[in-house]
Amino acid sequence: MDDPFASTLFDAWLPLWRAATWPSIAMLPQVVCEAAGGDPQRVTAASAAWQHLYLAAKYFDDIQDEGCRPCRPEVSIGLGLLFKAQNLLTTYYPELRAADVTLELPRILWEASRGQYADWEMSAATTSVATAERWLAQAHAKSGTLLGWSAGFGSVLANVSPEQAAAYQYFGERLGILIQVADDFKDMWSVNGAKPLNVAMSSLPLCFARTVISEREWAQLQLILESVAQGNEEALVELRQQLTDWGAPAYVAVIAKIHRQQACDALAEADCPQPDLLKRLLDQIFPLSEIEGLSGEAFL
Repeated sequence: MDDPFASTLFDAWLPLWRAATWPSIAMLPQVVCEAAGGDPQRVTAASAAWQHLYLAAKYFDDIQDEGCRPCRPEVSIGLGLLFKAQNLLTTYYPELRAADVTLELPRILWEASRGQYADWEMSAATTSVATAERWLAQAHAKSGTLLGWSAGFGSVLANVSPEQAAAYQYFGERLGILIQVADDFKDMWSVNGAKPLNVAMSSLPLCFARTVISEREWAQLQLILESVAQGNEEALVELRQQLTDWGAPAYVAVIAKIHRQQACDALAEADCPQPDLLKRLLDQIFPLSEIEGLSGEAFL
């Protein structure tokens, strides 16, 4: 390519395209299209556009997590990926230019940006923690709206009814929220994934704990959090134990099961011909066996 910026975008996207397995979130429009009875080959360009959006969201999320630095190229790359995605959709699906599914994309990106900002606001807080309800709202805006749009687009290309497309979109929204639930759990409890610096005030387990513990316990927990923020591994172990004692893992399991069931109900409402194909995506994100292991007999 003669254009160095276009080459940079292509080089950023190509590894994701090559590494995508079937089925996977990276191929969500194609997976939904096939599950809905459509031709997945028709959705190849849509999957490429979705991957540009998905990668752009990851760039911006990483920038937030790692902190801003002057002249960071990821900002330009992320913006370029967003506009390239829009270009792919209007180029390869001209018949849908006037359809809601393409006109909705700017609103979806606005909602995702609003959710990303809300996540930053909560993680930047040093003395307060958001409610679980606020956490769920930002998870829906940040992740649910994007995956909902992607799933809905895939179903539209399978020529389903508007009512069915809405059900597939709802499935995608629940899928997006489940991703955020799983990420927060893994950041806190995964053997390989948990690190002190990953623990933020916007974590779902902390949002839950704030609603069930006393002011004295909260003051003590803040001291532990300060040590965790400084990279103290022993403090992280203590934090995990406290959250476990207060029932945070069981709460996370309940939230995960609720959204998983809502996603499955949406597939039934859509009369999906191949629901198991999409349920495999749920298992990839947060396996039911893992959720059941967290919930305990009281929640089974």
